[in-house]
Amino acid sequence: APEKVKKVKILSSYVSNITAIWTLPSHTQCLHGLQVCLSPRDGNQSDCTIQSTHGHAARTFTELTPCSHYIVNVTTISSSGEYSEAVAVSVVSAPPITRVNNPRAFATSSSSIQLDWEAPTEGTECLKEYSVCQKIVNTPSNDCVNHAVDLETTLNYTDVEICTNYSFILGARGERGEGVYTTVWAMISLTPGNVSSLETSSVGPSVLVTWTPPSYRPLCVVHYEICWGSSTDDQNCTVQENSVTTFDITELTPCVEYVVGAKREDRCSLDKKLILQGGIFTSRKLFYIDSPEPARNLAFSFANATSIVAEWEAPSDQSDCLDYYQACLVVAGKTVCVNQTRDITTAYIPDLRSCSSYAVNVTAWTDGARSSVLSEQVNTTAAVPDVPNHLHVNYAETDLLNVQWRVPTVNYECVEWYIVCWRSSQDGTEGCLNTTNLEQVITGLTPCANYSINITAVGAIGISRASLMSAHTRLQDMAWIIMHSFAHKAMTWFIMHSFAHKTMAWFIMHSFARKAMVLSVRILS
Repeated sequence: APEKVKKVKILSSYVSNITAIWTLPSHTQCLHGLQVCLSPRDGNQSDCTIQSTHGHAARTFTELTPCSHYIVNVTTISSSGEYSEAVAVSVVSAPPITRVNNPRAFATSSSSIQLDWEAPTEGTECLKEYSVCQKIVNTPSNDCVNHAVDLETTLNYTDVEICTNYSFILGARGERGEGVYTTVWAMISLTPGNVSSLETSSVGPSVLVTWTPPSYRPLCVVHYEICWGSSTDDQNCTVQENSVTTFDITELTPCVEYVVGAKREDRCSLDKKLILQGGIFTSRKLFYIDSPEPARNLAFSFANATSIVAEWEAPSDQSDCLDYYQACLVVAGKTVCVNQTRDITTAYIPDLRSCSSYAVNVTAWTDGARSSVLSEQVNTTAAVPDVPNHLHVNYAETDLLNVQWRVPTVNYECVEWYIVCWRSSQDGTEGCLNTTNLEQVITGLTPCANYSINITAVGAIGISRASLMSAHTRLQDMAWIIMHSFAHKAMTWFIMHSFAHKTMAWFIMHSFARKAMVLSVRILS
């Protein structure tokens, strides 16, 4: 078979004619010619012609059915009459479609947008429909529809969110494909409400201003304007974007009263131009002071087991601008604070724990600003511990008792160790042990005996009252007693007769042991 042509493509396509071109194979010396055919895509009829390889590598088909799909195929013919594999390309008898004309989108009410356009200037002979996609700007989702060409070139969108930017993408679609898409934008712009909850706080050398967006139409805010000044004639202003509701004001004069205000700027569409319309100011007075210097020379003029008195000196600078002092410490996991006016530089702090160390922190405050922390350590004095709690026997054996207790309710921090003492009610034997634990095993006791036990807590300056109880050791098992008695008798007899009658002694001892074992098993069962 001869070599086939390398490529077939469409040079031009119009309503009634198509021009196809191709590239000849590398070797054409043995070719008789080319067969070029045009056939409908959905039919078998073909318009074929034989062309010489020496002519133009192109053919124009005329008098075609408008807006129809065709297939062009080219085959080489050898001098011996053989045909190569056909090379085909699809084509539509239609001109290219241009973009739609004069698209525009505009608000027609507070909740609807109208989109309209005009048909393309060229390629409308085979126009099938329009494609229209609508979405909120900077969101991924599209809402697309196909709009028939026999309908008016207008679409109305209702239930549109106010002050939200929408994009509309339009394109014309014909038998030959889609034209170039065009995008237009529209927004329903309304006046928002006023800002609210304007707050200020001094942090370091600046003032932090915060506010709440309008509750009415917040999406319609373009940006916020913040102004401040010591008077209406001396003001500074700045702008923050609508997603930011804070601003730091810097370079203020300490101990000066300022007025701070914030207002929203909304947007309205007027003659297709975006203009700004000022809102209403929400203002707040602020007595500004830079972060004050810390208090000085913190000391403690009094400290006992449950309370302290802290004393300090005022800062070396800006003390007249202070509002109050705050002295804080942590008691049993909770922060306890005492506030004092700027004229009082002492603080009495009660209800503390004895034998404890506390870090006392003193801070100087103004309206919203605070100094660094002045901190010192103080220890409460020792006290005699209270009686230990909940003394009880954890378990008892024949010769030992395990006793446990809990720390005293009052002044448990002052406990250094515990004294555990016991006394037998039968023979009067007694003993004592020192321990830092909350339990003690008392050993070497008599079985089935009653003991009195007392626990005292020892502190640096005294001993607590005793916590008292009675306890019993356990009775030995009867089987063990009998077996032990038999074994003892057998061992005694064996020792006495082992030298004279070794074999008989072993037999008798073994007999004693067996009797003891049998008897003990019967008793136990």
